[in-house]
Amino acid sequence: MEAAGQEFAARGISVNSIGPGPVDTPLFYGQKTPERVGFHESRAMGDRLTKIEEIVPVVKFPAVEGWWITGRTVFAGGGCTTR
Repeated sequence: MEAAGQEFAARGISVNSIGPGPVDTPLFYGQKTPERVGFHESRAMGDRLTKIEEIVPVVKFPAVEGWWITGRTVFAGGGCTTR
């Protein structure tokens, strides 16, 4: 990630990724048992999974305003401590 960020920076291209943690989507629930879902919920802020709407500003910022951020992974999971 950092190498790509450095290489493309001269062309004005930033390279980042977002690590949202467990997100409240059908894909997440389809792969987890109710016990695993409960475990992830209990590790996050507010005892719930992150909502897609909460991740949108995190994705938008480096793409629009934070062009100078590059070569980074932003972990945005509502305080979730599992990865």
